[in-house]
Amino acid sequence: MAKNESLDYIKNRLFGDFLNHPGLTEIAVNRPNELLTKIKGVWELHEINLSLDECHKFARVLANYHGDYIADIKPVFSSIVESGERGQVILPPACQRDKVSITLRKPSMVELSHQSYIDKGFYERVVGKSSSGSHNEELLQLYNNKNIRRFIEKCME
Repeated sequence: MAKNESLDYIKNRLFGDFLNHPGLTEIAVNRPNELLTKIKGVWELHEINLSLDECHKFARVLANYHGDYIADIKPVFSSIVESGERGQVILPPACQRDKVSITLRKPSMVELSHQSYIDKGFYERVVGKSSSGSHNEELLQLYNNKNIRRFIEKCME
């Protein structure tokens, strides 16, 4: 897909001050003039100059870039922005009147292998209820014996 200067311009004008912040993983707009950033797992609210019209314009430009549209009869649009962020826009009636929801999620640059989850003890923190059933006997036995590594591997077979 060719570079879309209109999308790039509006994205940078509305969100550019925040997108390159170290540790940023997500930007969310739930109403005009308010922007939330998630940096290193912590949400922070920012009051900015961002009108409802600008939010709608971003939604239209993003959808148009992908050869699609967003409107009251199709109020949810999800896509990948050309700079790599995952974007989702929600308009009324799927959200409150005179509001809009825009979310941009930056891809993580950290890749973790299954073994790294095992090594870091991730599965030792997994908690859940068990249930019985002949189809799940082996999985249940692995889970109850706390053999979470094998349990996950078996789930993915």
